[in-house]
Amino acid sequence: MKTNDILSAKHFIGLSGAASSYLLWQLHSTNPQIVVITPSRKEAEQLYEDLKVWKDASELILFPPWESLPWEPVSPSLETSAARLKAI
Repeated sequence: MKTNDILSAKHFIGLSGAASSYLLWQLHSTNPQIVVITPSRKEAEQLYEDLKVWKDASELILFPPWESLPWEPVSPSLETSAARLKAI
């Protein structure tokens, strides 16, 4: 990541409902590659669904979290692993 990329990073908080997806859609017009981090999987999935109103679903990528903590002896499901590989 270049220094200019770090300096141009934006942080938005307090948006609710479709406001987040609308803002991201507007930002996408000036920067076609946007990474969004949400506090939970539920919020990520909701934002993903909201964004499909503005963007074609083929242009959106949902990167699912691991279903287990790193120190737990349980492996994530094959479905989760496949979705994560597809995203990167």
